Amino acid sequence: MKLQDLFEHKTYMSLDVLEILDGITERNVNNIEFFNHNGEIHIKPRWQDESVTINAKDKEPIMKLVLKLWSVSAFDAAMSTISYVRKCGHDYPEFKAIEKSINKAVLESTDDYWKKVLETDTPTPELVTQWLLRALKRAEDFHSPKKIYDMILKDISRARKDGLSSPDLEAIEKSIKGK
Repeated sequence: MKLQDLFEHKTYMSLDVLEILDGITERNVNNIEFFNHNGEIHIKPRWQDESVTINAKDKEPIMKLVLKLWSVSAFDAAMSTISYVRKCGHDYPEFKAIEKSINKAVLESTDDYWKKVLETDTPTPELVTQWLLRALKRAEDFHSPKKIYDMILKDISRARKDGLSSPDLEAIEKSIKGK
């Protein structure tokens, strides 16, 4: 089954969950809070009073959530969700295809790489450092932190090449190579 087929697969979930998932867009994904607790994922848009809950063992809503996050380029949230579901003991075969697609999308080089990653027209060394530190902090949550460490090291090289280097990048690089 192709990744797009998974995304279009019809699911039977509560209307609340469907409404929230269908409402996730590139513009508002940063205004949605995700909480993982006791084998459940709680999703709370900041513009609503209530959150909705998806049990980690319920494959269809989990897949819908991960694929929705993937489709709006919320790769960190998608990877964190996959990692959490795996920690709860549910490793769905589709996760490998999704991770491969995310890793490819993240590693693709474009002229506007830092503008897209940092969501700004004026990337600075400080913003790059902050972003890399957040990525380093989250790396331990992923199923395979080595891949994330490798991506961070590539981003450090890219930042240097693009003139966005800072002394902090060397410290981040040493930290990763020491693991």
